[in-house]
Amino acid sequence: MGIIPPVMQSWARHVAKDAAFAAEYEDAYSVNLEQGRVALADGVSSAIFSGRWARILTTRIAENPPELGEPRGWVNWLADPRRRWLEDIDFPRMPLHQKNKLRQVGGAYCTLCWIEVGIDPELESTDCCLVRAFAMGDSCVLHLRDGALNSSFPLTTSAEFDLDPDSICSVATSRDLQQQLKTIEVQCQAGDVLIMVTDAIGKWMLDCVERGDLKPWERLWVLDEAEWLAAIEELRDTNLMKRDDTTMIALQIGDGVPLWELARAARESSALQPDGDLSEEAPVTATTETLDDVPDGVEEPAFNECDAGLSGESESESADGSDHDLAPAPA
Repeated sequence: MGIIPPVMQSWARHVAKDAAFAAEYEDAYSVNLEQGRVALADGVSSAIFSGRWARILTTRIAENPPELGEPRGWVNWLADPRRRWLEDIDFPRMPLHQKNKLRQVGGAYCTLCWIEVGIDPELESTDCCLVRAFAMGDSCVLHLRDGALNSSFPLTTSAEFDLDPDSICSVATSRDLQQQLKTIEVQCQAGDVLIMVTDAIGKWMLDCVERGDLKPWERLWVLDEAEWLAAIEELRDTNLMKRDDTTMIALQIGDGVPLWELARAARESSALQPDGDLSEEAPVTATTETLDDVPDGVEEPAFNECDAGLSGESESESADGSDHDLAPAPA
């Protein structure tokens, strides 16, 4: 973006669709605070090797994102991650049943959302920064101000999560030229929080806001890891959240104490009081990780291991680079 990354602090949690089978987690995320880039992907489990594809994409985005202003920039950029994925799955040595599955579904698929954050030297205040968000599918970023939802992207209502999301294939397809990344640019200020989520938890959060529960994230980021996992499992068991790979990343702009740490301190202080009531806990902190979900309704082109060799002649479609505010928060 030609700007300097601001100070940011991060928190992250994730859990597989079945917590007892952590290796089957197919979301992925990569956090690069030094460069102001964070990427989140949601692997489509109905395909094959989607977790690997999600990890390759998010790692590559955090290291070296595409130049979307260039003609054919996005699909040309995909050539290298696609080559890496093909090498990683080692098709020649693959068991026959996996080869057949791969030919049937046409490759791996994932949704993708990433942000690039930086201080614009042309802005009068260094407390402000620019955030560019890019997305394909239903992985989302929520912009919080004073702990409340200010806007969301690319989806703005919980109902939109019921639609079949678009996704990115690990093999070049005829749809490459038809697909476009959604993109948006907004201004943030010190103390603002960006929450990146995959679809299951994203739908739950927007549904809570629509029903008047305006800060559902606070109930989650106040928890330690074991409590967070238990809370997600309870939401699944009570059908309030879809049973799916679940990922939540929080990023606070600036060097102030993060809201999740303030919430943890308030909770611990309340617990020390003789009459402390923990039934309404204020929203805590965790380490950042990198890792992989499962939207349905994926196109299934025929997989050809020769064509998938990626000759380097990728077709391209650049993203819509128009600048505008994120869609308003749901009423």
